[in-house]
Amino acid sequence: WTKVTMNAEDFDTNTNYDPTTNYRFTPTVAGYYQITSVVYWENGTASQSGTALAIYKNGTIYRGVRNLVASNGGGISTISLPILFNGSTDYVEVYVWSGQAGTVLGSTNATGGGANANNALFNGHLIRGT
Repeated sequence: WTKVTMNAEDFDTNTNYDPTTNYRFTPTVAGYYQITSVVYWENGTASQSGTALAIYKNGTIYRGVRNLVASNGGGISTISLPILFNGSTDYVEVYVWSGQAGTVLGSTNATGGGANANNALFNGHLIRGT
């Protein structure tokens, strides 16, 4: 598993996302948040290779999705779900996994976002307080 290091923000109304050090979302208001991530990936020439996208909560995998393709190609992995945060120490991060060496995930350096933010995105917003 490799952390997706998205280092650009369109906006962050409460300074909850760290785009420079930990690349994680740590909301300071307790409640339910809708968390969404999308990562573009390409596999090489091997058949039956796949990739996975996961949301880690507090350093542990929380939920994930996997893409499997029968021949060379690529695709987009998407995950979106509500998560309860305590408003102080809970945080989430985005990770990717590849079943084949050389897979491009998010950007050409397999870390997502970076200089080409069109290849990966992350969104977190409060849907209901506790």
